[in-house]
Formats: sequence, structure tokens, C-alpha cells
Amino acid sequence: MKKLIVFFLAVLLSLSGYAFNFLAGGLKYSTNSNGTSVSVIRQDTSIKKAVIPDKVKYKGRTYKVTSIGEDAFYEHPNLRSVILPEGVISIQDFAFFGCWGLTSVTIPSSVTHIGVRAFGDCDFLKRVDCKAATPPSFKNSFSYLPGCIFYVPKNAGKTYLSADGWRGTELTHYNILEEDAVTEYKISLQKAGTFRESIRNDYQKVIKLSISGPINGMDIFIIKELPILRILDLENATIVSGDEKYPTVDNEIGPSMFYGEKYLESITLPKSIQKIGYSAFWNCGDLRSITVLNETPPIMIADGFQGVSKDSCIVYVPKGSEAAYKKADFWKEFRRILNVNFKNQEDE
Repeated sequence: MKKLIVFFLAVLLSLSGYAFNFLAGGLKYSTNSNGTSVSVIRQDTSIKKAVIPDKVKYKGRTYKVTSIGEDAFYEHPNLRSVILPEGVISIQDFAFFGCWGLTSVTIPSSVTHIGVRAFGDCDFLKRVDCKAATPPSFKNSFSYLPGCIFYVPKNAGKTYLSADGWRGTELTHYNILEEDAVTEYKISLQKAGTFRESIRNDYQKVIKLSISGPINGMDIFIIKELPILRILDLENATIVSGDEKYPTVDNEIGPSMFYGEKYLESITLPKSIQKIGYSAFWNCGDLRSITVLNETPPIMIADGFQGVSKDSCIVYVPKGSEAAYKKADFWKEFRRILNVNFKNQEDE
């Protein structure tokens, strides 16, 4: 009789909105006060991929997942990807704080609120897809991520840029692009030092850039100012001497010239390049592809690619010149040196 009373009390409490925790599909949940929905709560830090369903079942009842709770994935360094259901309404304070492994996140259109520092200290976040035409409310939800791209629906760009929080402050700026925005630019220069005028007011939109013609230190400086640049093609560009403030030498990539371009993923060097200076690409940690069109390896007196992964970054070179690069100082440290004709292949 006592067991029966306890059972009915438990049922009564659950129906009246009493919160309790449970485990389903490898994730932890807590019921909300309405008794019909749940929140994702603090998870084990070993989780690498979190696929959060729209609904979960527990003891014969079905609950809708509507919230990512406070601290749910707090400091989960192993977390690489998260899939949020369209039914999630809110992402609470510090929900993904310190998830250094996250590189991209999709915010469903159902989300109306993102809590304080929900994505704080996610230092490697490079892409956030916001599916809602109306910006979710938030304040200081993201860390300062100068190269992260926030994609929003078509015709919603101005709305996001004017919304509280999203428009940023003097210290925080968000790179907000509409999904169909033009992000690839081909620029032809007749005179070195004129790239600034050529790119005009589009510098915040450039993801892929191809430049032909002469360039000098001032042009390089402006290229480095492009906040979301990922792919840089200088095949038909020629580095020339000039500009007293940012001096350059003919056909040389000078010391530290592209230092700190941590969002740059791919670069094609000028065909005319003959020398690469010390630490020219130091701290370009995302660099995964280097195309060099010279049959003779450009000279490096010291390692110009400090901080670039020699295991994962691929060097593409002209057909027949692979052996020369594999013997050349510093070039030989790259594990994969491949024929440029096979640029899109994944073979060894």
C-alpha cells in the first residue's frame, strides 16, 4: 500500500510541474515547470559531439527540448560539434562557455534568447549561422572574435546590425553577412599601393581574394586588415619595392609579412616570388594549403612558416618539382608536397 501511495505521489508531482533530472540518449535533461518540456543540463566533459533531439522520451512520456540550460557544456574542451533542434527557444548563460574545440555553430530560427557569455571563450569559433530573421536577444553572449563570420538570412543584415547586442560596441564588432552576400573578389591593380581604393567599402565582406598586378607594403597592410579573409590568391601579383612606412623588396615575402593571419586557410604565392623571409607566416595556425608555382623552391634562410602545422598543411608545387622541394631547406619539413595539378585530391 505504501509503494502504491509513493507511486501516485510521484505521478502527481510530475504532473504538477515538479522538476526532476533524467538521462536519455547519452545526455542529461531536467524537466521544466510546465511538465511537458525539458532543458539540457550540465553534461560530462568527455562528450565530443552532441546531437540534441527535438524530443526525448522517459518512462513512457515524451518531452520537448526547449532550452540549453545554464553551464550545460561549460568548459568542454573536447566538444567539436553541436546540433541544436529547431524547437530550442533559449540558450542560457554560459551554456557553451570555454568550448575551445567548437569552430562552427548553427543557431536555429526558434531561438529567441542567448544568455550572458553563452559562447564566451570559444576562441576558435569561426562561423555562426543564425537562422532567425529576427535577431535573438542577447548581451555579451560571444567573446571578441575578430575573424568569426555571423551568417544571417537574406534581407536580415540591417536588422541584426541595428539590434541591441548585435551591433556591438567600440571594443566588440561582429562580422554579419547575409547568406547570399558576395564574398569573392578579383582585383586588378595597375599601380602598387592602390588596393585600398580598389576594395573601397567592401573590406568587411572579403572571404576569398585574388589580386593581379603590382603590390607593395601598403597593399599587404590593407590585405591583413581584412577581418574574414580565408583564401588569398596572389598568383598573378608581383611584390615590388616601395612605400616607406611598410617597405618591401622586389619578389620577396619579407620577414613577418603575414604574421598573425590566424584565420587564413589557403594562399597562392606570386609566380615571381624568389625569397621568403623569417617568420613570414608565423602564427598562421589555420593555414592548410600553400600553392607555390615556382619550379625552383623560393629561398628561406630561416623557417618562414613557424606555427604552421607541417603535418596537416599541404604544399602544392609544379609537376616534376616535388623532389626539389622535398630536399630544400625548410620546405622539406612539410609532410605532404604534392603536384599542383592534383590540388583538389586527397591522396598522399
